[in-house]
Amino acid sequence: MRKIILTFKGHGRPVLVYNISPSVFRSKSLDQLKKLEVKSGNKTYQLKDFFIIEEEEPVIEPVETIIIENSTFNLKRIGEKMDTGRIVVNGDAGMHLGAYMKGGEIIVNGSVDDWCGAEMSGGMINILENAGNFLGANYIGSLEGMRGGVIKVEGSTKDFTGMRMAGGAIIVKRNCGSFLGYYMVNGEITVEASSGSETGSRMRGGVINIYGSAEIGVGFKKVGLNYITSEGKKLTLHVFRGDSIESGEGEIRIREVSK
Repeated sequence: MRKIILTFKGHGRPVLVYNISPSVFRSKSLDQLKKLEVKSGNKTYQLKDFFIIEEEEPVIEPVETIIIENSTFNLKRIGEKMDTGRIVVNGDAGMHLGAYMKGGEIIVNGSVDDWCGAEMSGGMINILENAGNFLGANYIGSLEGMRGGVIKVEGSTKDFTGMRMAGGAIIVKRNCGSFLGYYMVNGEITVEASSGSETGSRMRGGVINIYGSAEIGVGFKKVGLNYITSEGKKLTLHVFRGDSIESGEGEIRIREVSK
């Protein structure tokens, strides 16, 4: 399948690259790709103004893979609304990566900024380093965040991971910040380390697994124990249900409960 390589030339201001998606690139010629719209500040530019654009494989084939070289946090909205194909980001990625994503795969060989995977409903996002705030969360004015798909983070995340999550799965290998699963409705979050204060606050449904320690509110009641095996280690998790403040039936499973 056809592969497009975009080498970022660098820019001192954020660049909105919402058209960098296999869904948009799929049947376009190289000349058409060069003319795709991007924005920076209050001006509209073409993709070729910020990227060196190359292609591999037969040009008659549809675009399946996009590789972004020299990526930085200034590149925002990569893979927005994508529903097919694959994006590989070599470097960091700015805000809104994979927002509203429906399918396909995004791999980031670096870290991502806020609102990665916001309101996504399908597909896979793999982040090899860290993620910012509002991972898989909702946007202001929307009642549901992530609805489906999977987000994996090899590093840590900041605050409000999985806020208003309504489906899918988030897996974080290291620590999460505060308000993990805030107003969560459904889906599953697994943190293989610890999370900060207000874990599961206002939670109504879904499952949060914490293999380290976490702080939870008074609206959760212990209902039992859960025994699992993770990477060959047997773990005993304390199971809590709540948040009773919201008449919630969510479940938090924690190895160590912080007071």
